[in-house]
Amino acid sequence: MAIPLFSLQLRHSIIPHLVTIGKYDGSHHCLTAATSENKILIHSPHRPEKDISYLNINQKITALVAGKAIPNDEKDILVVGTVGSVLAYNVDLNSDLFFKEVSKSLRNCTYLNRI
Repeated sequence: MAIPLFSLQLRHSIIPHLVTIGKYDGSHHCLTAATSENKILIHSPHRPEKDISYLNINQKITALVAGKAIPNDEKDILVVGTVGSVLAYNVDLNSDLFFKEVSKSLRNCTYLNRI
């Protein structure tokens, strides 16, 4: 029988297919999802208060992926695609790594790791 690792009651509507898991501190998994209110919800169940934080994107979110981008760094970054931009974000440091406006909506993000 499967036993859930944690349960979560949300007060937000999650956009289908815009959910990912990232290790933003390098060791603990965090559930990350786009909401219909153009926010990114980050749930950190390993913290004592089971912290939920939000990133205000203020544009329609169309793509979401987490993965490693910096060599020799165990921390994942979050890449967010919107109808007008792409953003690479360091969740642990609460800072932008990259931002670029695009003329067309970004629909898919794929993270490729070297094997």
